[in-house]
Amino acid sequence: MMTNLRSNRNKAHLGLGALLIALCLVSWLVLLAGIAAVQKRVKDIGGQGSDSSHAVEFEWWILFFEAFVLFLAATGHFLGFRASHAAVVALLSVVTALSMLWCHNWNQIRRGNHDKRSDTVFAGFLLVSIFNSLLILVLGTIPDESDGVYRKGTNVSTAGPNRGVATPAAGATVI
Repeated sequence: MMTNLRSNRNKAHLGLGALLIALCLVSWLVLLAGIAAVQKRVKDIGGQGSDSSHAVEFEWWILFFEAFVLFLAATGHFLGFRASHAAVVALLSVVTALSMLWCHNWNQIRRGNHDKRSDTVFAGFLLVSIFNSLLILVLGTIPDESDGVYRKGTNVSTAGPNRGVATPAAGATVI
């Protein structure tokens, strides 16, 4: 019974993680469309050779950093590289913080110019921030390999996940 419950929890974690990774990819596409539209608009207004071509270059960096981290999260999640998911959660936290900062910046920009392109970039950063935060929560609650849950053919020992802690023997009274 207990093994089946753990198996169902693992499947639920995997399914929820897969759903959130897919939602992160969709929000990444919204952000990609928004940044591309703003970049095109800036080039059209500023003309060639002006300094306006660098107007959204940091947003592009965040966008591709997000893609790299999502690639790491997806490969680790689907291929079972559980030993490195703490590093993926840390990188995901960094890109989420950057997304939140730029979400605030684009919220200020969109209020001033009432442009649909700015609204799209704002919505992209907002969705990326939301789904990354949820993905951090899900990936942060997946047990490590040290818990023995993900090893095939083995169960968690009778002492529980704290194998290094001395536990009383079966039938012993604890004072």
